[in-house]
Amino acid sequence: MTFKGQYEKSKVRLLNDKTINKQNREEIFEVFFTKREKKLKRRNQLQELDEPCYKTLLKYINKFRNVNIWFKNKPWKDLTKEEKEKVYDDLEDGVITNRFGKRFGDLSGYYSKIFKSLPFELAGDKDWKEVLEASSDKRKKEVEFVSEDGFKKIVSVVSNPHHLSLLWLSWDIGENINTFCVASSSTTKTES
Repeated sequence: MTFKGQYEKSKVRLLNDKTINKQNREEIFEVFFTKREKKLKRRNQLQELDEPCYKTLLKYINKFRNVNIWFKNKPWKDLTKEEKEKVYDDLEDGVITNRFGKRFGDLSGYYSKIFKSLPFELAGDKDWKEVLEASSDKRKKEVEFVSEDGFKKIVSVVSNPHHLSLLWLSWDIGENINTFCVASSSTTKTES
């Protein structure tokens, strides 16, 4: 099934889910998706949403369901600062976990795309900025390097000559930068 099909089906299910607070569904979720669909079309200069746009929208549905559970299906407009702080602390401390019993990995996505963004703006929120002021998007993230064999596998499936040229150019520049950095550091050491 395409992302468009998955999104449309999941959106209808979310907006008609009677177990979710009606106020959240009608005043936040429905308005959010209308605005976000329009924004994605305009920002990407599209007449109709494409598959990457639908993939993005689909991710919001899962985030909304999770956040709704964390706040025990309470209307987001009625949440107190203390309730928000509790959810934030529980997320940071690993008390709230994913379905595998592990700490949520994409917390910065929840903070920036849900709590400090349009969904809670629609709920009239003014607390998240203060609650999240201690949070940092500067978590140590592992850098994954592409090996030469891995790169050659990527190149082997590219058919567009322009893309192929750009890939090889980026590989060459990356290697040269690495060589330059190693050469510069060894030159600096011998000069001093």
